[in-house]
Amino acid sequence: MVKAIQPTDTHVAEILEAVKAAAQEGKTTLKTYARDFGSGNLYGGQPTVAQAAVIARLNELGFKTAIRSECRQFVDIWLEVSWE
Repeated sequence: MVKAIQPTDTHVAEILEAVKAAAQEGKTTLKTYARDFGSGNLYGGQPTVAQAAVIARLNELGFKTAIRSECRQFVDIWLEVSWE
């Protein structure tokens, strides 16, 4: 039986590749806009169902996650993934 690949798996894999590259540079955090984490739908602070699934999977894998923002002329929103 072949397991179907879910969109969440694809997005988590994309983020994990970026985590691997950041870790190889000695970093312990990653700022990512993948899976629309930089989109305006996060202005209210609530991720979409798909974004919440990505966050939950990363947390299951032992990563710490947080939606961060910085207000300047425009608001910059991203997902921060951290590890030790």
